Amino acid sequence: MGLVFLAFCGLSVQAQFKALAADGDIFIVSDGGAKKQLRPGMAVPNGSVIQSGGGGQAILQYGSSFNLTEVRSNAKVRVSGDRVTPAQ
Repeated sequence: MGLVFLAFCGLSVQAQFKALAADGDIFIVSDGGAKKQLRPGMAVPNGSVIQSGGGGQAILQYGSSFNLTEVRSNAKVRVSGDRVTPAQ
């Protein structure tokens, strides 16, 4: 039985949020204001703003951890590292 060693030569692998569930009007909003519908399984890039309308909701998971965040209706939040905070 052999061992496998992985070297990342200066590359870092950083966890990010992904949508475990998404329903209704919920979007990733770009800096320019363009909206992209959030769907289950989608990665949410660090620094992204998520905005939900009436009835829109999602559950986000950070990496493979048990860090789960619920985004409820009529919310606007920003994803930053391993945190989801209210956005302006």
